[in-house]
Amino acid sequence: MRQKSNARIYAFQFLYHLQCDGLIEGQEIPFNATPDKRKAYLEEYLSYFNTAIEDEEAPSEKCLRLALELIDGVLAQHAVLEKMVEKYTGKWSIDKINKIDLTILLLATYELNFYKETPAKVVIDEAIKLAKSFSEKSSYSFINGVLDSMSKASQASLKEANGNHSESSSDTNS
Repeated sequence: MRQKSNARIYAFQFLYHLQCDGLIEGQEIPFNATPDKRKAYLEEYLSYFNTAIEDEEAPSEKCLRLALELIDGVLAQHAVLEKMVEKYTGKWSIDKINKIDLTILLLATYELNFYKETPAKVVIDEAIKLAKSFSEKSSYSFINGVLDSMSKASQASLKEANGNHSESSSDTNS
């Protein structure tokens, strides 16, 4: 379990640095790029990033694999994730959310909606821990509210879809 927490921390730090730095030698961040282009970019940026954090303990292979899977997913789905986050932030536009909070929200939104291996409650708890560790004091409640609303809406949609499916299958049995 600690491996996944460490992978999230690594993925968060990587994505945050990527947002802040923005470019490597004139290259644009490969949001929605082909998998090969994203992979090449990640390998290049990973070397740069690991040099920047060399004072910290290196992540295990398993941790790094999961972190890179999360990072690649966030990059691949970036535009969709931003729209999803903005839908649940109320009056806040993406541009008004500080980069730390936005990075946490994008990572957790990816995990909630595309990386279904972790229960929603765990994803939200981990996002709150990241916010408490890396962001302003009040940020964790904002992040909790956004992710909780998103999770509840997703669960309601699933229940509705399952309800409609069972109704239509019972209609065909009549």
